Amino acid sequence: GYLESQRYLSGVYYGWGVERLNTGKNPNRTLTDLLRAVEFWGAEPAYYRTLAQAFLVQASQTISSYQPATGDLSAARSALQASIQNAVSAGQRATQLNPADSQNWMALGLVYENVVPLVPGAEGQARSAYETVNKLDPHNPTARLFIARTAVSTADRIANQIQSLRSNPQAAEQVRSMETERTAILESAKKFLDEAIKLKPDFGPAHFLLVQVYDRQGDLPNAISRASALAQAVPTDSGLWFQLGFLYYKSSALASAQAAFERAVGLDGKFSNARYFLGLIYGKNNDPDKAIEQFEQVQALNPGNAEVKAILANLKAGQDALAGIAPPGPTPEQRAEAPVEERGGAPKEPLERGSPVRTSAP
Repeated sequence: GYLESQRYLSGVYYGWGVERLNTGKNPNRTLTDLLRAVEFWGAEPAYYRTLAQAFLVQASQTISSYQPATGDLSAARSALQASIQNAVSAGQRATQLNPADSQNWMALGLVYENVVPLVPGAEGQARSAYETVNKLDPHNPTARLFIARTAVSTADRIANQIQSLRSNPQAAEQVRSMETERTAILESAKKFLDEAIKLKPDFGPAHFLLVQVYDRQGDLPNAISRASALAQAVPTDSGLWFQLGFLYYKSSALASAQAAFERAVGLDGKFSNARYFLGLIYGKNNDPDKAIEQFEQVQALNPGNAEVKAILANLKAGQDALAGIAPPGPTPEQRAEAPVEERGGAPKEPLERGSPVRTSAP
């Protein structure tokens, strides 16, 4: 009958949309297919969950493709706002269709979490959705991880605001208040991560984020201890060795940092940031030839990187690798983002404060 044919057609379009979403091919066609799916059969929450993901991807692409020198800022902002609003609407529709299904609330939480840096109040909406997941599925550790992750994003946003206010003496009281708020938020993240790990002791993403929370709190001994345990537990994960090396580097334990970065590079020869820090350590150890070798490999992977070019020039001139770079700028371990872009597929997580579009549980 008519309803059966409508449902069948919606399933066909949904299948096409999911395939394109998973492969990243033709994002506009992905949205067209998913919108046709809900047009033919608007009673399926999974369709709206996937549609919300597709709109998030569209928002991410709007951000990444915008060129400040040539782009139309007003048009880009309008496109971004439309994508975000459509993602929120799709996520909300899924929860309306079946409010008893925790997956729908998880999807809505992910939408809000992704837009925390862009939409005031989004962190509260994300947390509310994830707390609903906790009520519906109290033994699921993932929602607790996501609450903690949202808290960390919020803490990072506050940290950026604090940084911009520090030079203003009249904002001293405001800065103190914001620092207190950030401290409480990070403690809250730690609590939810502890709960997640209690529910699932081998929950790797929760352990990984807990290391980063300790790092943000300035508790390097605890961060290093947990990062070391993680790397030993999963010794083939180059990202874990990088994280451990980075923490050792921050604490000036250069021999331990060197060993960890060498493990990361041994596991993934295209791990640019591991080679970057390894090169800095070789330079500090008065071994310019080995330092140059590392940075030449980084340059081969990142041929347009001006900082890497400057570092190589410094090393070849017998100078400190970061001469003229830090100072005046911040040292690499103090930056909010990784020094170089990863082109070999290596993870960037330990240094990245911003978050890519998250569309699923880890």
